[in-house]
Amino acid sequence: MSTPVDFKDHVADCLRMAEQAKTQTHKALLLDLAQAWVLLAEQARHVGGPHGLESSQPAKLSN
Repeated sequence: MSTPVDFKDHVADCLRMAEQAKTQTHKALLLDLAQAWVLLAEQARHVGGPHGLESSQPAKLSN
């Protein structure tokens, strides 16, 4: 099972690839994917809390 640290590693990978993207389309897709990994990391951190999976706002990534 993945951990929040694993998800954050995926975020870093996506951001690194976005910096190297040759087109704005690819960069935008990779930034969107990084944002999804951020949300998953935050949700994974909340699993098992008193209310189960708590709703959280994803952190904003800068372009």
